[in-house]
Amino acid sequence: MKRMTGYWLFAVLVTGFSFVFLTGDSVKVASREVVSIPNYEMPMLVGDIFLPEVWQREFAEELFWPMMEHIASRYPVESLREQFQKVLERHRTGEVPIVLRYKQYGTVNAMFIWRWPQDGMPEEQTFRFYVTQLMIMYSHIGSEAFMHQLLVTTLHEEFHRMHRFEDADRSVREIESRAWWGDCEYTLQVMEEHGLEVKKMFVKGALKAEAYYAYKASRGDRNAPEWQQFMDRVAPE
Repeated sequence: MKRMTGYWLFAVLVTGFSFVFLTGDSVKVASREVVSIPNYEMPMLVGDIFLPEVWQREFAEELFWPMMEHIASRYPVESLREQFQKVLERHRTGEVPIVLRYKQYGTVNAMFIWRWPQDGMPEEQTFRFYVTQLMIMYSHIGSEAFMHQLLVTTLHEEFHRMHRFEDADRSVREIESRAWWGDCEYTLQVMEEHGLEVKKMFVKGALKAEAYYAYKASRGDRNAPEWQQFMDRVAPE
């Protein structure tokens, strides 16, 4: 990070942003082995900030891709790790590329982009990750929480991919309701069953945490008021 340090300090001094530096993190697996996970030293980003593309590309090279590889090889829940491995394998073969975008896009961290096969044109599938949003998130939560967040976000987009044909005629709210429910049932609940404390993984107010609270309160019913109230935030009618 020697090359970046001066840039970050310059940005902080000029803009008046407050900052903290993040230290290395680790995660305990079932065997109690402590495994180091990728870390990236950067200031906390506050407010609507412009991040030059060169900084975003360095973050991608030094943190995003190493973290993706770490999850695929070392994530402590085997079933989730195997799902993640398949996502990376499809990226490597070019079947479903992972593409990074270096401009701000609202508050979206990632999207699944799909083109229906028609008029002789083949089907196209892409996962897009928006680096500005990822950097802002990382600066607030650090390496370990970012690892869990990145896994859940990636599998959320994979859920969209797997159900793309049956979702073609559904409303946005129904599509997102199914995907967020899938996050809770097939990812967050599995984490909890393997001893990870879901409530402590995400900062207070994070949508993933709120989704899991609503899922638990809904007791298996996606029409329950608790779940519908959550969906009013995610995909208002």
